[in-house]
Amino acid sequence: MTNLLDIVIQFGSAVLGRGFYVVLQIVLARVLGPHDFGIYAIGWTVVGLVSTLTPLGMPQAALRFSVGGRASLLSAPMILAGGTSLLTALGLWFGAGPIARHIFGAPDAALVIQAFAPSVFLLTLFTVMLASLRASGGLLASAIAGALIFIIYFAATVLVFQASASASAAAHMYNLALVLVIGLTVFMLAARPSQATPVALRTLIQFGLITMFINSANVLNIWADRVVLGMMSDASAVGIYQVASQLAMIPIVLRSAVITVFEARVPKVAAPGASVPEISQEFTAALRILLHMTGPGLLALALTAGFWVRLLFGEQYVAAAPALAILALGQLGATLFGPSTNALHMTGKERLVMVLTVGCCIFNLAGNVLLIPFLGSTGAALASAIAIVLVGFLGIVVLLRTGRLTLTFGAVGDMLAGLGAAALVMAAMIFLVGTPSLAYAILVAVTGYVAYALLVYCLCTSEDELVDLVRARLARLLGQASLT
Repeated sequence: MTNLLDIVIQFGSAVLGRGFYVVLQIVLARVLGPHDFGIYAIGWTVVGLVSTLTPLGMPQAALRFSVGGRASLLSAPMILAGGTSLLTALGLWFGAGPIARHIFGAPDAALVIQAFAPSVFLLTLFTVMLASLRASGGLLASAIAGALIFIIYFAATVLVFQASASASAAAHMYNLALVLVIGLTVFMLAARPSQATPVALRTLIQFGLITMFINSANVLNIWADRVVLGMMSDASAVGIYQVASQLAMIPIVLRSAVITVFEARVPKVAAPGASVPEISQEFTAALRILLHMTGPGLLALALTAGFWVRLLFGEQYVAAAPALAILALGQLGATLFGPSTNALHMTGKERLVMVLTVGCCIFNLAGNVLLIPFLGSTGAALASAIAIVLVGFLGIVVLLRTGRLTLTFGAVGDMLAGLGAAALVMAAMIFLVGTPSLAYAILVAVTGYVAYALLVYCLCTSEDELVDLVRARLARLLGQASLT
């Protein structure tokens, strides 16, 4: 049950943190309006893209080489990532004007980019610290810190908006939230004993740089649509698409809870006598929990996308609904292939993962350029969805062909049947009622999960911690009832 418990902790923190962030996006969108919210989204996008490069892959290196505890605060990963991110933040601050004018054609975004610039340095330090916490066994501590950042960001922004509401003010509050949570994270690391696997600096940098390119390509796959939209359209279009992308990001954050535990537990070297690590048990467990948590929810989000956009953001953002539906289905497709690229990355195939992710990133960018002129934000969503599904598919093909993974139909067949049942039930409910109320939209999602759970419970023949737990509890309850 340890694996499931760790995932529940990560899942709970992710739900809490992302919940506050989504509410913050709603506040920003409603208070600032499409144009100013688009300006905020441009600044957030620039910082998000830059921040994928500045860690130099050191968070993953800290996990791979078990760099944790108090010594990690002055370790090679921390110094390398901190120095690079500080220089990058300074460069971003001075280059904000040209970026806003020449790339996005929005000169008023320069001040927001400058306001966000310090977060590049702060966020880089924070991500390395979180990885060091996990490397030293602090999964709960890292989960708490990760959730706190969005809670504090939300509270600080709401308070400052009472005096002055602007995109720049929101950016400054993000920096403040990072400073406060970094202070707490330093305290938690200092309280843990030092640990590290001896590794040459060259090996550390090589692994980190490859990881950096992998992460950069993965994140660019997520952000590319907003970049191309900003270049080919206007700030309002970016703001509208931001609504769809942020709602679609919720399952990504939830998936990260499973992947965080998976990366910490998956075998990273081959067993004696084996040529490659055998990860079937860990991979199947992660895949099943991923689909249990997000599968029916993603279907429900796709079917009720228009309702949620209207309810949360208002009629002025209703154009985001088709893009949201497509992005949700894309996330479902990616989830069906589990943490395939993460598995390759952690078992010695980081170079191949870099090739796969960079190739799919190029595919995504090309798809955006081709589809946006004809389909607008819907085309951007379609290109992004196809790209993330493609990289997941290619990853699992390599896992199967290299012998790292053995996956039978019995391990996934019950979940596919459950997803099919959930889709049919929810689609029928939407068809019969039409535009739902809040209570009915929630009922649709709950009914989908119930249909999925019933099929999985009845058909599951593989090892599954959650199903086994439910079966054991039911058997105990039925046994007690028969005795009475």
